[in-house]
Amino acid sequence: MLVRTRSGKQGATVAIDCVGPGAGSPLAAARDDVGYAATDALVCLYPRVGLDDALTTERGTARDAITLISRALDRVERLAQARGGATLDARVASVIAVIAETSSPPHRRERLPSGLQQRDLARLAGVRHESFCRALGRLERSGIVLRETDGLWIRDHEALVSFGE
Repeated sequence: MLVRTRSGKQGATVAIDCVGPGAGSPLAAARDDVGYAATDALVCLYPRVGLDDALTTERGTARDAITLISRALDRVERLAQARGGATLDARVASVIAVIAETSSPPHRRERLPSGLQQRDLARLAGVRHESFCRALGRLERSGIVLRETDGLWIRDHEALVSFGE
């Protein structure tokens, strides 16, 4: 999985997106801070010139590009909404749910990979790592998620979505 970031003028870096297999994400050519691979990731990059040519000559490419960009925008907006949760628990649960639902379309993940660490998820939630860990512990004690060596297993997605509301 790829965690996209942005840096401000003061140097603070913010995680803005989490992209998994089957998802797309536009990368601005003028920025150096595009993010980092949180897990092993096979990334397909399309150069701007090649994309322009493909959009004019191949019918399905435009539709596919619009679909990927629309999904990326929806995912980023949903992550922003999750970060605005009223409580810490709501933020953490919502971010996990959004990543599970949107990072590998069209499938909903039942397990977030172990390489996507708690510090990555905390950055995406906009909370301190320690705070994230406390909220994750409450999710685990509730039986909604289970931390395992191969990742974070989402045992009850519907309860995750409504946790902390």
